[in-house]
Amino acid sequence: MVFIQPDLGTAIVYLSIIIPMIFWSNFNAKLILLMIAPAFSLITVAFAESYDYLFIFYIWMVLLLLFLFYSRFKILTIFSNFTINILCGLSAPFIWSSVLKEHHRNRILFFIDPFKDPLDKGYQAIQSWISIGSGGMWGKGLGNGTQKSLNFLPVKDSDFIVSVIGEELGFIMILFLLITIITFIYWTLEYLVKIENKFSSLLLLGCATVIFMHMIINMAMVSGLLPITGLPVAFISYGGSFFLSCSIMIGLINNIINNQI
Repeated sequence: MVFIQPDLGTAIVYLSIIIPMIFWSNFNAKLILLMIAPAFSLITVAFAESYDYLFIFYIWMVLLLLFLFYSRFKILTIFSNFTINILCGLSAPFIWSSVLKEHHRNRILFFIDPFKDPLDKGYQAIQSWISIGSGGMWGKGLGNGTQKSLNFLPVKDSDFIVSVIGEELGFIMILFLLITIITFIYWTLEYLVKIENKFSSLLLLGCATVIFMHMIINMAMVSGLLPITGLPVAFISYGGSFFLSCSIMIGLINNIINNQI
C-alpha cells in the first residue's frame, strides 16, 4: 500500500529501515549492494536524460563491473547482474513516460529545478530555502521569523518546522539538532553490539532507524537535497499520532537496553 499510494516519504523510510536490518541479520553486504544496484542504474540514466550527461551511466557501469570482478562472484552471477543493470538503464525512458504518473514526474522535475514553477509546484521548496537562508548563523530571534509570520512558508508547524527553526534560531540550532540525533544513534548502536538476543537487537535497530531517518530525510527535504515529502520530525513536528509512535519506540528502546544487557 505504501508504494501504491503517492507517499514517497514513507516509502523512503521503510527502505531505510530494511537495508540496515538486513545487514545486521548477517546478510552478505555485497549481496545487498547487488540488490540496490538496479535502482542506481535507473537513477543514473534518468539524471543523464535530464542533463545530457550519459557518461555518468557509463562510469557507473564500469564501477559496477569492477566491483563484480573484485568481489570474485561467479561468472554467471557477474553476467546476469550486469545484464539486469543494463536492462534497467535502458528501460528508464519507458518507466519515465509510461509507468510513472504525472505527479511522480512533477515531483522529480521540480525537485531538480523548482524555479520552473515558483508559484505552484516549486513554491514550497523555494520558500523553505528562503527561510533557512535568511536566518543565517544565529537566526532572527524566536518568534521573529517573517516567512512564518507572513504565511509564506506552508505547513510550517510540521513538515517545514526545521525551516522555521533555521530562520528564527539560525543554522547553529539546526546543527545542534543534527548533533543530538547523531549522539542518540551512537548511543543506541553502542548498546546494540552488546545485546545477544537477535530479535531485540533488530527491534532496537529498527526503532532507532525510524527516528533517525525521519530527521535526516526532513532536513534533506527542506534544504533541497531530496524531493518535498510530508515527513515529520520526531518530537519536534506538530502531530499527536507520530509523537505517540515515537514515544512508544523510545519506550521500547529503553526497555530493551534495561532488560537485555
